[in-house]
Amino acid sequence: MANSWRLLGLLLLVLSDQISADFYSERAAVLEAEANTFMGSELTLSPNEERVNKLLMQMKHTELDSAFESSSYPPAQSLFVSKSEIEASNVFQFIQSLPKGGAIHTHDISIASIDWAIANLTYRDNLWACFDHGSLRFSWALNPDDQCTKWDSLADLRQDLGSEEVDYLIKRYLVINVPNPDEVYPDVNAVWEAFGSALGTVTTLISYEPAFRDYFRQALVEFHADNVQLLEVRTVLPDEVCKDLGPCNKLSQTEIAAIYQEVADEFLQGNPDSCGTHMIFAPTRGVTDETFSEYIPMAQTLMANHPGFFVGFDLVGQEDKGRPLIDYADALIAAKQSDPKLKYFLHAGETDWQGVSTDINIIDALLLNTTRIGHGYAIVKHPEAKRLARERDVPLEICPISNQVLGLVHDLRNHPGAVLIQEGFPLVISSDDPATWDLTGLSYDFYEAFMGMAGRDMDLRLLKKLVLNSVKYAGFVDETKRQQCQDLVMSKWDAFMDTFASSVDPEIQLIHK
Repeated sequence: MANSWRLLGLLLLVLSDQISADFYSERAAVLEAEANTFMGSELTLSPNEERVNKLLMQMKHTELDSAFESSSYPPAQSLFVSKSEIEASNVFQFIQSLPKGGAIHTHDISIASIDWAIANLTYRDNLWACFDHGSLRFSWALNPDDQCTKWDSLADLRQDLGSEEVDYLIKRYLVINVPNPDEVYPDVNAVWEAFGSALGTVTTLISYEPAFRDYFRQALVEFHADNVQLLEVRTVLPDEVCKDLGPCNKLSQTEIAAIYQEVADEFLQGNPDSCGTHMIFAPTRGVTDETFSEYIPMAQTLMANHPGFFVGFDLVGQEDKGRPLIDYADALIAAKQSDPKLKYFLHAGETDWQGVSTDINIIDALLLNTTRIGHGYAIVKHPEAKRLARERDVPLEICPISNQVLGLVHDLRNHPGAVLIQEGFPLVISSDDPATWDLTGLSYDFYEAFMGMAGRDMDLRLLKKLVLNSVKYAGFVDETKRQQCQDLVMSKWDAFMDTFASSVDPEIQLIHK
């Protein structure tokens, strides 16, 4: 009997060892499979990229490990609270230096630094300001209209109050940053109201042609300085830009479009290490059918008059309060049938809701043959939309900080994009309206995606894939120019890797899991 029990014990021990071995073997297989599905996991790094990657991952792991020992982690906090901590990050500083390809989801009245605008536009002669009912408007007219209770010359205000005080006062109306965003903006509608007000203020500040030109030129300068080689900008073609001081002689939308191209062409001529600029005509979505009927012909005119520069059509504005795409579906279908070259770059699914018109916009956008989806935040709730987007290779334009500060998600580790990055879903990262959150360029959004939405061991391959995607999915009409842009971007990428690798200690090791 004793021998029988001994044999049974040995058998159970062998079985237990086998079960444990099976568990660890299966665990390793699952982890390996997951490690081979994230965006960029299919890429093979060069020896120099490997050396750079080791240092990058050491920096990333150090920041992640320190987060476990403190209550502060930038992607888990509002940008309004964490901005200075991000700027102190070694990973952020690395990303700033990295060639990033294209920022292909931005908006024309929120892309140049607010500090620059205050220092370079508000000190010009003949600028008037109206602080009225919690809002600020500017006028370049010598005799401002009477729509305001009191217009003040900014030059006189600075003389009375001091330049520093006036500059501080102006900035409060041009950005939505606050130290306590959860209290000031208790819901999405509250922050969108502040956002709209800030955009309205900027619109009046650049409502004089020289200011308008200089603002757009500065945007190109700043994105270029942030190592962005291609910029795609949605524009409403503002209709309140005056040619002269005094009584406003308004520029037409076609004249505005011409100015955009003139400034962009001039900048490209002086900066041949850039791929240039594209514009997308993107008027507001909450309009009548009669007004919408004017949109498509304008988009077609712009694309015909500015081939390769104006590349498509979109609708902008708060989706939850705007009209859904289904309202315009027949017109959009008819336009595409009559003009197959017309491309749509449709905002869709910028919402936390499920089963309402806003998130159903994602499905409608895909069925309307959109080239890309702006935001697409709600797509993870729609498996059929995900399937269609994958099959048709329609990427999402994900703007992490915009989604955070406009109230869709607080902790960017919980952003739906984290799932999509793990799944290798087609997407790009862009910065939407950086100026309104007191930022410039693309680096902040790249940082938040890499440190907040990406897993611990997602590495340089993810960043490289995002750069490649930004060119692959850009709105080039000429495929030769797309290839030229990719060659330029990869040349700058390789040069950066060569330079950076030469400064990396060859003995540096990855921090092990």
